[in-house]
Amino acid sequence: MTTNNEHVNTWIHYGDVNPIAWGGEWLEQDQDTKTAYNLVRLTNLDSACGEPGFLIDTVYIDLEDWSEEDINDILEFIGGDEDTSPEQIVIGFMEYYGSYHLGGTSEEYATEEAAIEELASHGITIEGEE
Repeated sequence: MTTNNEHVNTWIHYGDVNPIAWGGEWLEQDQDTKTAYNLVRLTNLDSACGEPGFLIDTVYIDLEDWSEEDINDILEFIGGDEDTSPEQIVIGFMEYYGSYHLGGTSEEYATEEAAIEELASHGITIEGEE
């Protein structure tokens, strides 16, 4: 996972306009290949399951590592088709397999501040948050 500040503006946010309250996902395309992505997912555990805290999952997914059959299974899972973007397929892999099965990490943070700090360590800023 890329964590230096030179990639600050390369993350694309997918998800709710208020990711702290409702969660969100950020994708960053690997600069060396057009088929791989870093993905960071933030889950507000209170809004997801009534527990306090935040969960941040990180994973690196290269679509070249998956067979056409695997990708078709993900397309079916997310209701996609041949026009589905690679980014949506990557998110679909995360939804289907989870970070653990994709070789990623999953860490829990007790406070909003700690979660925002962790996102910032990946070069992700949440606009409009104080």
